[in-house]
Amino acid sequence: MKKFLGLEGVSGWQMALNLVMIATGSLITSTGINAFLVPHKFLSGGATGLSQLLSYLTPISVGTFVLILNVPIFAAGYFIVGRRFIINSAVGMLSLAAGLYATAWMAEMSWAPERLLSALIGGALSGGGTGLVFRANSSHGGIDIVSAAIRKRWSVTIGTVSFIFNAVLVVFLGIFFGLHTALYTVIVYFCSALSLDRVMVGLDKRRMIFVVSSRPEEIARLIMEKLGRGVTFLDGEGAYTGRRQRVIYCVVAMRQLARVKHYVRTIDPDAFVSIAEVSEVTGRGFKALPI
Repeated sequence: MKKFLGLEGVSGWQMALNLVMIATGSLITSTGINAFLVPHKFLSGGATGLSQLLSYLTPISVGTFVLILNVPIFAAGYFIVGRRFIINSAVGMLSLAAGLYATAWMAEMSWAPERLLSALIGGALSGGGTGLVFRANSSHGGIDIVSAAIRKRWSVTIGTVSFIFNAVLVVFLGIFFGLHTALYTVIVYFCSALSLDRVMVGLDKRRMIFVVSSRPEEIARLIMEKLGRGVTFLDGEGAYTGRRQRVIYCVVAMRQLARVKHYVRTIDPDAFVSIAEVSEVTGRGFKALPI
């Protein structure tokens, strides 16, 4: 059985697709950093952000610092976190370093002289590229490995470690390059987080629907016939009335939500409807996130 990036049973074309996604994501991230962040001394997050800060203070390139900083991190992580996670991250880290070297010339092009525009675009590109790498079951190493090690030893969440690390980076950036540069970097972080989430989850989020109605069979039949979506009946009981009845459960695409609400109102105007956003759905009728 073939194995790739710690996953069993991965086909040859999926291996190739994952490698393309990692390379493409790293190139996008590198473009965002070198073309839009480096010219204004802004930072991305994690170890790459630290590499940028060090490169601003020395003549050494960002790509070189990425490699230098990650060597001891990977060495320690190999014994603390485990071989599988390290191998996964090494592929992404090496592709990022290569991308940073390949796009270093972009820092001299002055494509976005306006600082706010650079922060928005640079953050979106760096976050989106990282999200693409995550979808290929890899990462860019650095703070991801440190966070995983800290979580394993002291049960501190990865998000908390990343937040503290990035906050310290912003403070030092402000000390060396001024308050405005630090504040623009906060915008970079915000845009990067939004972009990463959109790439990871997708633009077309799903909606989970619960319907409590006296006519569940009719509503379910319309949803299945008109929208082609599966419906599940759950056994429910009113806490006050003690009456048992069927509860409709289904998941639909956002564009189908209005039609479902119309069907419910048409059949039973008094029905109780609860709608929630879901970030990932797999199974018949829904496309799973790429591994």
